[in-house]
Order: sequence, then structure tokens, then C-alpha cells
Amino acid sequence: ENIRHPYESAIVLVGCGTSGRLASIVAHAFNAVLAKRKKNTPQVFHALLAGQKQGAFFRSVENAEDNFELGKSDLANLFKSKPKLRRAIVIGISCGFTAAYVAGALRLTWENKHYASAVVGFNPLPQQQDDTQDTSLFASALTTARQLAQ
Repeated sequence: ENIRHPYESAIVLVGCGTSGRLASIVAHAFNAVLAKRKKNTPQVFHALLAGQKQGAFFRSVENAEDNFELGKSDLANLFKSKPKLRRAIVIGISCGFTAAYVAGALRLTWENKHYASAVVGFNPLPQQQDDTQDTSLFASALTTARQLAQ
């Protein structure tokens, strides 16, 4: 549905570090495939990379993944740039389920019933340690998601 209505839709990949860089490459590649199928199609796939404005695609930007509010505001700004947006799918990528930037973006999606979200990670949740603010923020965001899904 999102691909058939590119002016009204967005599929957003959100990540930090290598996850965000891969998200950027995947979004670009998927948009290129769609453009070959139908000329003048607006971008459907988008990527948000923590620290992108500071050059994080090409070099490490320390602590960029730790900013929950920046994740929310970057996604909100992307949505504002698509004035006809009616629906979105946001996929958060956080290998250790600790990136506050990703949690912030996901949190924004839960505030609108027309946005769907998913999170991809690789550490089993029980193995998380709740001794850092970042981990607690992400765990809190996932708990909120579970409650909203019920």
C-alpha cells in the first residue's frame, strides 16, 4: 500500500552507526528500484541516521545514538517534509536494543494510529542490562509498545 501511494506514504529505516549507514544504503537502493519501474516517483523509502547532520555517514559521531529527543524530532521533521503524508512504517534498528535515538523515533510513531512500527535487534531482551540510561530508555519504549499493542 505504501509503495502504491508514494505521495501519501513513507517507509523509514532508523538506525545509529553501522545500522544507520546500512539503512541509508538500503533506502537509496529500494528507491532506485522503484524509480526504474516508474519514472518521477517520489521517494518512498527514507533513512534516519543518528548524527547524520554532523557527517555520521562517513565518520563516527560520538554519543549521537544517545539522544532520544533528537530521534523524535528528526522523524517529525521528515514527516513534515511530506505534506500529504497519511501513513508510515518506521523500522527501528538497534543491535543491542539500547539506542535512545531509535527509541525516540519509535515513540513518535505510537502517537499516531496511521503509523506502524517495528524494531529489529540482535540481543535477546533478557540479556539487556538496565544499568545505563540508554538501555532503560529503550526498555521503557519497548514496554510502552507492548502495552499499546494489547
